[in-house]
Parts: sequence; structure tokens; C-alpha cells
Amino acid sequence: MADSYRELVGGYRERTEDQVRTFDAAGFSGELTVGPIPFTSLCQHHVLPFAGEVTVRYEPADRILGLSKFARVVSIFGRRLQTQERLTRQISDALERTLEPRALRVEVAAEHFCMRMRGVRQAGIVTKTVESRKGDRYRT
Repeated sequence: MADSYRELVGGYRERTEDQVRTFDAAGFSGELTVGPIPFTSLCQHHVLPFAGEVTVRYEPADRILGLSKFARVVSIFGRRLQTQERLTRQISDALERTLEPRALRVEVAAEHFCMRMRGVRQAGIVTKTVESRKGDRYRT
């Protein structure tokens, strides 16, 4: 059990800065959408899983990120005790810091097993969180 939890919360031992490398955008000024990126995490309140998908949309300024690196960023933060709101913010912060994009939007949709397994015991309820940064285009 201890080995299992070490793996499930292994994101504390990793830094996104060590995992991502950017590339010159080569004049690309359109929008990039990456996702949905599946993830699992553990709720910090109940230590029960929640799982879902992350979609990232951004308009690069000068730098782009290798596509697999988006999944790495999601995985690092997902493998920590989390709230969905903080997970959304942490992914947004890391991508904004790394890419300095013209605009950025991170959307997270997840089902929380604390709602499925205890309390209301309802399956299939999806919670969505959105973090929009820079650029009016992504503001809702």
C-alpha cells in the first residue's frame, strides 16, 4: 500500500521546469488546442480518486511546447493530493510561466469518486473548471 501511494503522489518529487522544453514558434500565430489529456488524481479532502480530461488552448507568442509535454505537466500535478480548482490553476501557472503565450485557456472536466462512493453516491456527475489567461478571446 505504501508503494502504491508513493506512486500516486509522486508528482511532489517532480518539477515541471525539469520536464518541459520549448521551441521557437517559427512565426506561427494561430491557436493550438491539445487534448483531451486524460488524468487521475487524489482528492485532498477524502484521499479518493477523481479522474477526467484536460484540454489546453493557447496562442503562442514566441515559444511552443512539445506536444507530449502537456501530458507530462498534467501528470505531475495530477499525482499530488489535489482539488480540481487548484489542479486547473497549477497547470495554467506552469504553462503561462513556460510559454508566455498571447492567450491561454485550461479546461478540466472530472468525475469525483468521493461523490460516487460516499455522500450522495451519484455516478456520472462531471465538474468543469476553467482558467483563462491573457487575451479577451478566451474569456467567458
